[in-house]
Amino acid sequence: MVIKPSIVSSSEISKLAHMHYSDEPFPSLTQNSLIYIGNTRSDSSPFFLDPSCLINPHIFVFGMSGSGKSYLIKSMMVRMSVFASSRVLLIDFTGEYREFVEHLFYKETEIESLDDALETGGICYFNLMRLGEQQKQLSAKRILERVLEGARIRGPRTDYNLFVVLDEAWKLLLNHDTLGVLIREGRKYGIGLILASQLLGDISEAFLSNVATIFAFRIQDGQSIGALSRSYELDSEKANAIQNLDVGSCLVLQIYKGQSKGSFFIDRVKGVQLARSFSLKSGDKMRIEIEDARFTRFLKGLSLSESQISVVKSFFAGDYSVELSRLISELISLGADRREILRGLRGIGFGEDEIADAFADAVS
Repeated sequence: MVIKPSIVSSSEISKLAHMHYSDEPFPSLTQNSLIYIGNTRSDSSPFFLDPSCLINPHIFVFGMSGSGKSYLIKSMMVRMSVFASSRVLLIDFTGEYREFVEHLFYKETEIESLDDALETGGICYFNLMRLGEQQKQLSAKRILERVLEGARIRGPRTDYNLFVVLDEAWKLLLNHDTLGVLIREGRKYGIGLILASQLLGDISEAFLSNVATIFAFRIQDGQSIGALSRSYELDSEKANAIQNLDVGSCLVLQIYKGQSKGSFFIDRVKGVQLARSFSLKSGDKMRIEIEDARFTRFLKGLSLSESQISVVKSFFAGDYSVELSRLISELISLGADRREILRGLRGIGFGEDEIADAFADAVS
């Protein structure tokens, strides 16, 4: 079979200028419907997500914190917006994706300019982190209503040209009818939903029945594993394996047109690699991502050697987040001056309370 290469515009190429490299195999750059995810564990063959062969384009991603969910979502957003020529609308409740979006040279979008932003293409980003819980819900509802209204005006489509991403806090919208309508009718209008959470139980059975693709990362919740086994008739070997997956590995479950089901493991999600960053979190209060160059400057400012810096960086893998208290403990053990650690963390952006709590945990 001869694959005809598609033409990539200069604007699309410019979006990739800051990327270090891509693990993207050639076929996904030439077939717009395919989105490369990774290689299967059984025979190392590349797996491409192809919504056109599924009962619908909706995706649910779940797994423990640090298992690889966000890394997968970021990779899919890049591939969908750049390689698959789809538009991506990202509603960010906590600000987790702000730096990632800025890496791609996109800016935050205002609700009033939603239609223009979607016409422009790429990633349409809404950062709701500064709003109160009720305001977040109302704003997200308005965004989804505008999406649904626009889809109904344009009418049915045969291709999937818009993916709406809701990570974690999408649960706030469960009582709003608009999300339910989108998941039931999105396929008709060429709209796919990408939902993510830590537990399978966070999504209702009604929603689950309308999701054709599930990415299950490491999970040790018995109820989630049991529900997954019943819904997809998993054997005990696969069900048990989910509990011991490495970071970045996942089980893929799909429902194809004709209602047949498939399940297989991805050895490791292969991302479009941006400039490397490190994620630090202080409990549930704050999470900060630091670019490699800035993190290196911070560590060198503590008079650490190159080998010691490598040791510290080895704690991070994929989208794995390290607790601030653990980092402080390791830095102290390497001989870093506590006052310099304190000064450096202030410069990174952590507040006095987060730093004090982390120091208390680190030395206790």
